[in-house]
Amino acid sequence: MHGHPDGLPVLPVIPSPPDKCDLVSLCRFVAILGETLMSRSLTRSGFTLFEILVCMAVIATLLGMALPAVASLREGARVTVCKNHARQIGLALQTVAAGTGRFPPNQPVPWTVDAVRLLDPTLLPPGSAADREVVWDRLPAAMLPVATFLCPTAPQMPDEERAIANHGFNGRLPGVRPAAITDGLSHTLLTAEMPSQLAAPWTWGPLVDEVNIGSAHHQRVNATRADGSTCSLMPASDLGVIRGLLDPRDGAAAGLD
Repeated sequence: MHGHPDGLPVLPVIPSPPDKCDLVSLCRFVAILGETLMSRSLTRSGFTLFEILVCMAVIATLLGMALPAVASLREGARVTVCKNHARQIGLALQTVAAGTGRFPPNQPVPWTVDAVRLLDPTLLPPGSAADREVVWDRLPAAMLPVATFLCPTAPQMPDEERAIANHGFNGRLPGVRPAAITDGLSHTLLTAEMPSQLAAPWTWGPLVDEVNIGSAHHQRVNATRADGSTCSLMPASDLGVIRGLLDPRDGAAAGLD
């Protein structure tokens, strides 16, 4: 460290904050600030109040930038889980269609019974997994929630109300043969998310239409095509487009992302 002409030590100057408030610039500024403070500590013991406040301000800024990124990552993980739930439901319905020649009907036994028989048979009464009517007759009045039917981003409900389904079956497809979908399986919705305020108990066999499609995710609704693949819808999509995607025989061939 260079000395002052009068014999006094020259203290390093505190660096100026970066012009750009991006993470790289802030990290570089913190490194320079740390070197400066360490060099000052060689000439005296302790730090000034100003130096401590600067460090606290930098740490607060870094935390302010990091927390939204962490929240975004967590929501991305929840979206992935929800999309996987949609895929499992779609594959279960596809399996039923492959075995019976048609998608499951919704009356008198709801379609969700067929899905649960494949998704989580441990929830069903013993000895009833082979026949959907037997399953329906033996279901207890209060059913446990099925994790695959739930959206992890949706507001949490009390335990006694969580036996709902945030994913609904296209109301135009129960009992329909895949060969009868003239628009093509890849151009027809099979399932889509429903917001929690419109969701129903899974034992009711909830159905979706152009009015009750929605989700708790930001700018996306997880859905499946009739061929079992997953896709995403925009909540603000035109009702006519959504209606065309739900109708298996309207002649429209709207694409799905």
